[in-house]
Amino acid sequence: MPQPPGTFHLVNDGDDDRRIVQGADNFWTLSFDSSYGVDWTGFACRAQFRRGYRDDESDVLAAATCSIVDSGPAQRIVQFVLSSSATDALTEDSGLWDAEIYNGTLVFRIVSGRWTLWKQVTE
Repeated sequence: MPQPPGTFHLVNDGDDDRRIVQGADNFWTLSFDSSYGVDWTGFACRAQFRRGYRDDESDVLAAATCSIVDSGPAQRIVQFVLSSSATDALTEDSGLWDAEIYNGTLVFRIVSGRWTLWKQVTE
């Protein structure tokens, strides 16, 4: 059975709640220490925002662009961008989100949580 990149621990739901500002570009960076694996070289990242869990037939409401900007060995840094056009299209008040790293064979969820939409006034 394939093994994760080193010792890997799943981040539990609610560990990273996000406030999404509607109509604006939303940027954030997360750092992961060596307990999340020794080396993430060769992995890519993806993140999705939904109303609920995928198994509940919840459609993807938005997808963040995420990049692994430092893959190790001391720490891993992931940058996320949720574009203004993606946040402008959001109409739900809240939901769930998570991010995964993958390399074509292995997939690992690195963070998950809830999101809340801060609706815009200025247009």
